[in-house]
Amino acid sequence: MASGTLQVEARGPFSLARSVAFAGGFAPAGAPQANGDVLRLAFVDDGGEAAAIAARQSGSKVSVDYVSALDPSRVVGHAALRPVLFGSPFEAAVWAVLSQRTSMRQAAAVRARLVEQLGTALEIDGAELRAFPSPERLARVESLPTGVPAVKAERLRGLARAAAAGELDADALRAMEPEAALEGLAQLPGIGPFSAQLILLRGAGHPDVLPLNAPRLASSVREAYGLDGDPSPAQLEALAEGWRPFRSWVVFLLRQ
Repeated sequence: MASGTLQVEARGPFSLARSVAFAGGFAPAGAPQANGDVLRLAFVDDGGEAAAIAARQSGSKVSVDYVSALDPSRVVGHAALRPVLFGSPFEAAVWAVLSQRTSMRQAAAVRARLVEQLGTALEIDGAELRAFPSPERLARVESLPTGVPAVKAERLRGLARAAAAGELDADALRAMEPEAALEGLAQLPGIGPFSAQLILLRGAGHPDVLPLNAPRLASSVREAYGLDGDPSPAQLEALAEGWRPFRSWVVFLLRQ
């Protein structure tokens, strides 16, 4: 394990404190550890290597202390300023399966047990954190935590094998046309159209996806554009042409 400090320059107005506040309510990805102006997170890179960071903001710059065997460029890629995401597309895919036909609270509890039993422990800034289990670890484990039915366990192992084979690489998914990426993701075990969209948006952080069925999107667009009623899907698509190549981010901002 190596350690060091990286500097990230914000492109435009940014508040780490507000990102921390939003992340704290993003139960699918687990609550971050925040103490004052410090955000601490642990995650697993697409290649299965764990890392932990402690971020502090000063003006337009964010200082990121890290512990990991990853190349620093990979660490800074995860720490780059963007909407709150899962640690990886694989983690998003696991959440998609865990949350099927169950409450978010129950799924979050199972996720927490997965991390506690199978995640890698790392110490950063005086705190011990656990990263999400790597695909390789999850693929070979024989017994999953209580609360994972047999059918879901098999799907999770299938996703882990796919991730280990490079089929859930964030850089590759972001480089694809959204339609092609969504079609490929929907072929993975237990992943349908809705889950594929979650993986691409909240796992890979693709900047140019238009989730037409996103809650509150139509009403938010109606208010922002002063329309008489909620726009139809066709009207949304037409309006969103002007948002390229950042349709995902515009939708995120409108819904907030």
